[in-house]
This record gives sequence, C-alpha cells and structure tokens, in this order.
Amino acid sequence: MEPLISVIIPVYNVEKYLVRCVTSVCGQTYGNLEIILVDDGSPDRCGAICNQLAEKDKRIKVIHKENGGLSSARNAGLELARGACLFFLDSDDYISEDCISYLFELMVREGADIAVGNYIATSEERIDFSKKGNQPVTEESYSNIEAIKRLFSSETVKMVISCMKLYRRELFDGIRFPAGLLHEDEATTYQVYYCSKKIAVSDKCIYAYYSNPESITRAMKPKSYFDKCSIFREQISFFEAHGESGLADRVRNRWCIQIAAHLLPFGYFEKSRKMAGLAKRVYQEITDLSGVPRVEKMKGWLCAHCCYGMGILIYIKRMLSGKILKGK
Repeated sequence: MEPLISVIIPVYNVEKYLVRCVTSVCGQTYGNLEIILVDDGSPDRCGAICNQLAEKDKRIKVIHKENGGLSSARNAGLELARGACLFFLDSDDYISEDCISYLFELMVREGADIAVGNYIATSEERIDFSKKGNQPVTEESYSNIEAIKRLFSSETVKMVISCMKLYRRELFDGIRFPAGLLHEDEATTYQVYYCSKKIAVSDKCIYAYYSNPESITRAMKPKSYFDKCSIFREQISFFEAHGESGLADRVRNRWCIQIAAHLLPFGYFEKSRKMAGLAKRVYQEITDLSGVPRVEKMKGWLCAHCCYGMGILIYIKRMLSGKILKGK
C-alpha cells in the first residue's frame, strides 16, 4: 500500500483561488493523501469553502484558527499531519495531476530524504502541464551541503521555497516555521536540507506558482527587507555553530547583494549611506574568500563598495526580466 502523504495548505483571503488549488490536489494520481486545509482566520468565505470541500472528499481535514500568518498556519498543519511524507502548497497555486506521484517515485528511486520539482511562474488561471513536458527531464542528486550551496545559485527560488518539494516527515522534528516573519522559507529550508542525507532535484514542472497581486510579500516591502536581514544573521550563526564557515561567508556575500537590491525597490534613498555602510561592514566579516566562488564574490564586492549604483543595475535587470511582476 502507498504510504500516507500529508498535503498542508494554509488558507487566507484566497476565495477566488481556493477551489482550483484543492481540486488540483484531489485529482492527484497518487491516492493515499491527507489534505490539511488550515483556515488562518480568513476574513472572506474561505472558512466556509474549506468546510464544503471537506464534505465532498473524506481525505480533507480542516483547521479553523485565529490569524497568525503563514508560518503559524503551516505549523498548525504540521502538528496535525500523520503522513510519512509532507508536501506544502500555497492556496493560490496549483499542481499537475502527477505532482505527488512523480516526487514520491523520485524520492524512492534515489533513496532521498527530499524530492524537489520545478515550477512555472504564471498569471494564467490554468496551464497545461503536459505541454511543458516535451523536453527531456534532468534529475540530479546532492548531499546536504551541495544542496545548500545551490541556494546561492541561479536556482535560488526553486531551491529555497518550501513548496514543490516532498519531505520525509521526520526532517521537521524540532524544526518549525518562524512566526511573525516574512521569508519563512529562507529561515527554514536550509535547516531541513542540513538534516538531510540526500536531496533529489528535477527540472520537471509540476507546480504552478501563481502571480497573486494581493500577496502579503508584495504588500509589506519594508518588513520584507528587515525580516530577511534577521534571517541572514540566523543563517550565519547556524553555519558557524556547525563548523561551516564557508557557507557562513556565502551568506554574508549574499547579504551584501540583497542590501544593494533593496535600495531602490523599497525607496531607501535617504538611507543609502547607512545601508552602504552596512554592506561594507558585512563584506569585511568574510574570512574565507576561497569559500565564495569568484563571480559571486565579485558581485558581493561591487554591491558592498558601489552599493547605490549596483542597486540601480539590479533593479533595471529585474524589471526587464519581469521578476518584479512575477514575484509573490
């Protein structure tokens, strides 16, 4: 018999998208699912919709709680989950019908603790995943440290977000999402990777990452930046405590880049000198330059020493690539 897999879906202010999301899970080719809908005190009709969906499918369980944010909702789902594996899904997104079965087969075939799929950023109500599958699928396996290093690569978004991944349940023993912080994935995923022995990564698209203009990350930009700074500090402390000084330095280098990237989008014109000074101090704390790849290190140096100019270049690049519009 297939092992039970728990799908955890936090729900808040998404009545326009909720049925689409849950329908994509109920229609999975993998049958033995536990679908946990966490109504995080949603002010719209989401609570009632959750109850209606649960009446139609006995695999659905509903939690109604006071609003506490995405981390709080995911943590509530974790407490209830009984599955051998876990899958997180945002309630404005949706998945391909073979998403769970593919990730489970990949996990078993590779003997991995985590299976990672790929996503499509979209504003379409529905996409045909089968049309995205014409290209050959590439699958690779990494150790925990190798997977963490990919958080600093061009695959940062794919590797860091908690969704589109299947996890062995025990990886979250002692790990929870940080209440009250944005970028909760940044604060959690690296710890889960570190506890893993093997991570299987595929470029098969199984997840539709929907561009929702009402998303909380769009609406709280200053908090977004300062929360990320707090998470970078925690990551540095974590890696240094585990003897991974090279990874700690790569976090510092990435922090410099983020400082420059946030100057213009968040309107910190009057604080540019203060932020540039912070970038330089952070860069000076890098002790093992050999642990930071040359191109990455050069970008960090430029952001630390030419902070405002690099901020302009990063902003223009993001605008031209459409990432400002696509990001949640």
